[in-house]
Amino acid sequence: MGESCKLCERAKHYNPGLIGENYSDKRIMFVLHISDERAVKEGYVEAYNKTYTAKTIDKILNDSNLNLDDIILTNFYKCIIPGDKIPRKQEYFNCKSILTNQIEETRPKKIVLFGPNVYNNLFENSEKKFRDVVGNKIQFGNLEAFVSYHPVGLRFQWAEEKERIYGGLKDYLIE
Repeated sequence: MGESCKLCERAKHYNPGLIGENYSDKRIMFVLHISDERAVKEGYVEAYNKTYTAKTIDKILNDSNLNLDDIILTNFYKCIIPGDKIPRKQEYFNCKSILTNQIEETRPKKIVLFGPNVYNNLFENSEKKFRDVVGNKIQFGNLEAFVSYHPVGLRFQWAEEKERIYGGLKDYLIE
């Protein structure tokens, strides 16, 4: 994977994500939206471990008899925009090709797409909206991907919806 990216003028601190030591055995990729400036100040893993996202992902992994060393944890948007700004449309477009290259290079067997920003930017021309596909498997190139709420967004769902998503994720990851 590329060590840096210079496609976006505002972007700094390119980060391809975390590649678990056992990834080659499991070949599972989790795609989140974006890192924040804590990743630069504290380090990606240290900042990640302090988040609700980490707690939720750890629960998903534990319930599926997996751990962080078994996956690639990456972001759709690979850099940080100072001030934790949201990427512009062209910046998302630039990162889409980088994520696609990362997928081609690492050849995951399973991909979990977390949140509407990830889904909407990967499937910008799809007739199906995020709300129509969340909690389901969809075709993504040669793979079947699972679409979930962002881990932080899961905590705001009704109990039944949380159970549906967690159950669907667990089934997808262990099948």
